Amino acid sequence: MSRFVIDPADAKRRLAAAELSPDVERILSYAIERGLRGDQVLWIDEPWVELDYDELETGDLVGLVVLTEPIELDEALTLSNDVLLGRFQPRDGIIVVFLAPVRCTTFSTVPDCVSVFAGGLTVEGIANFAAPDATPIVAQKLEAEVVLSGMGDSAVLIAPGTALAIGAFHGYLGSTAKLEHILPKELADRLEEESAWEVFSDLE
Repeated sequence: MSRFVIDPADAKRRLAAAELSPDVERILSYAIERGLRGDQVLWIDEPWVELDYDELETGDLVGLVVLTEPIELDEALTLSNDVLLGRFQPRDGIIVVFLAPVRCTTFSTVPDCVSVFAGGLTVEGIANFAAPDATPIVAQKLEAEVVLSGMGDSAVLIAPGTALAIGAFHGYLGSTAKLEHILPKELADRLEEESAWEVFSDLE
């Protein structure tokens, strides 16, 4: 059993004490009440990038992961179970809360995933928030060269007061440029046949 497993009630108390913005806290509380049905909770208070996946083994389904330490990656970050936990689960749709800043080269959410970037998200390239039934939430700061949001799937929710530094935006509320003008041609071509999360989940 992983040393990071905690009782769900304890996780709720800790999150309530984390001083999240009211909008973020309301959405997260609803997601936990709706989606956490007897699943395990991981409260990872050590640098996630330094851990071995066997240190996250619970022996059961994980429904909520809270990461308290900053994350800096010189690679892509996809919110799939195999990336976060190092193993397959019957569903990718877990709740992931990043309490500290996150930085990566490319980002993509996955279907049915509730993700909270309470400490901000910085992406060197493309940040994809579009996936079926996903709920991505960003507070503090959102910085990316390109943001994809909506496109027939989920859209990013930005907490009030969040600092924005976005080079180009493409989504259901409007776009600053056409996809073929802001993405490499091979990626723009793939988006004609594939969902955005499928395209950007396998980038390195």
